[in-house]
Amino acid sequence: MEPDDSFLSPLPAAAIVVPDGAAGDLTADELRAIFAGALDAIMVTDDEGRYVDTNPAAAELLGIPREAILGRRVSDFCEPGYDVQGAWAQFRRQKHVRGEFRLLRPDGQLKTVEFAAVAEIAPGRHVSILRDIGERKRMESELIVRTQELEDFVENAAVALHWVGADGRILWANKAELDMLGYSREEYVGHHISEFHADTHVIEEILDRLARNETLRNHEARLRCKDGSIRNVSIYSNVKFVDGEFVHTRCFTRDITERKAAESELRQASRRKDEFLAMLAHELRNPLGAIMNAVQILRTRELTEPTLEWSREVISRQATHLTRIVDDLLDVSRITQGKVTLRTQPIELAAAVTLALDITRPVLQARRQEVSTELPLEALWVNADLNRLAQVVANLLNNSSKFSPEAAKISLTAAREGEDAVIRVRDSGRGIDPELLPQVFDVFVQEDRSLDRPEGGLGLGLTLVRSLVELHGGRVQAFSEGRGRGAEVVVWLPALTPAAERDVPEANVAPREGPSLRVLVVDDSVDSADGLARLLEMNGHDVRAVYSGPELGPGRTRELPRDGREAACGRRAAGALPRRTGGWR
Repeated sequence: MEPDDSFLSPLPAAAIVVPDGAAGDLTADELRAIFAGALDAIMVTDDEGRYVDTNPAAAELLGIPREAILGRRVSDFCEPGYDVQGAWAQFRRQKHVRGEFRLLRPDGQLKTVEFAAVAEIAPGRHVSILRDIGERKRMESELIVRTQELEDFVENAAVALHWVGADGRILWANKAELDMLGYSREEYVGHHISEFHADTHVIEEILDRLARNETLRNHEARLRCKDGSIRNVSIYSNVKFVDGEFVHTRCFTRDITERKAAESELRQASRRKDEFLAMLAHELRNPLGAIMNAVQILRTRELTEPTLEWSREVISRQATHLTRIVDDLLDVSRITQGKVTLRTQPIELAAAVTLALDITRPVLQARRQEVSTELPLEALWVNADLNRLAQVVANLLNNSSKFSPEAAKISLTAAREGEDAVIRVRDSGRGIDPELLPQVFDVFVQEDRSLDRPEGGLGLGLTLVRSLVELHGGRVQAFSEGRGRGAEVVVWLPALTPAAERDVPEANVAPREGPSLRVLVVDDSVDSADGLARLLEMNGHDVRAVYSGPELGPGRTRELPRDGREAACGRRAAGALPRRTGGWR
């Protein structure tokens, strides 16, 4: 079929894009050149929808020669299912249509094209201009996907985000922001940002600085949640300006409530530590002062027997007090570092209670306090370190004694409750403020930290109680109805089953007396070495004290460890030294 270009002659120049200044109608040759060189496909049909002419771009779009297109119908190149008749009828009515459709190439490829069609540009001639928009559609689809992904990422980001307009109203907020504060989108977006700030002057400063195009970095603020609670936040924000006009803020908000609470706790811990160190110095100075006074008295020329006895008692009593303080400090240190090893075995709970009463008897008698003890009729067994468990009960009794008046009564009970062995120590003393109850077992925590308080001590007793109880697999809790209402501390320990109780080994008791020994005391502290040597000599042993390796003599220096602690550890590991069974060892 020969191409028909009769439609070109009457086509006015106004129908073609021509350079500015062009005048008059274009000739057929000029129009044919434009027709042939156009990048878009131009296709001419007759009244029956048959193609009568096309340009080279149309052949390229369809993938077949121009001659193979001529004479074929529009419907031959439409996607199956496309309503060609309806579209053609609409085109003939409207004379000028635009749209998109899927074009079917003879090789089976589908191409998305946009078109513009004009009817009757010449008698019985209609022209369509088609452009392949497949790549553009692909890019648009990819852009939509990327935009959706970005929106999803921002909406579900872990960091709270929001925009605020120039008037201070919230334009948008993501899910993290809404979840952090507990509001629905309707309750938050559209409202003024100041409604949610706990401190008016802070948000006023923020908005003022942002309006001046400042960038806020790690600016702290407090936001009010829907439930009335306050969240501490850190804000990073700046403003998007377009042609100098404030569009919206870009605000990133991080919840730092837990961090602020931790910082506060660290400050309190540091303050408690400082108070503890001041109290420690005070607690050490008092007995040392008494000892020094007794020493000065002993140096006088004229000493009566009562004065001598008084000085001895003061030194003994205050040295015992110092030892107890140091023991508690070492215990806390060892437990904190995980260096305490329990020597557990099945023991009768009554044995630990009896030992604890023996330990605390001097303190209780000095204050004329009475302990009423109630133990189960049947033996109650636990798997425990006897000395450590006695230390737990003794610390509880000492604590009750300290905070109870003289001649007060203290209750100590032990019983089996379910699968637990339960120890209860109750007093009618000063009691514990409710706000202090959750912290009463923490290190460095005491209700009264003033140096002139009537009760002495460092406040480590209950800390040791909790640590030792937990090492035994138990738990401890304090109860009090408030000031002046007394307090009760309850310890729960796993009780042994009757079968386990029958497997209890008999205790081995080391003999207290033996033959005279030859003893070598090695210590770089001269006073400690001499004091121990004299004490051993008074017990009938042959003792030599040295203060360094060279004093041992030629050939024996290499046998001596670097220090006394290393020597003791090495000898004890070899089984040459017994372990101390009482106190904090």
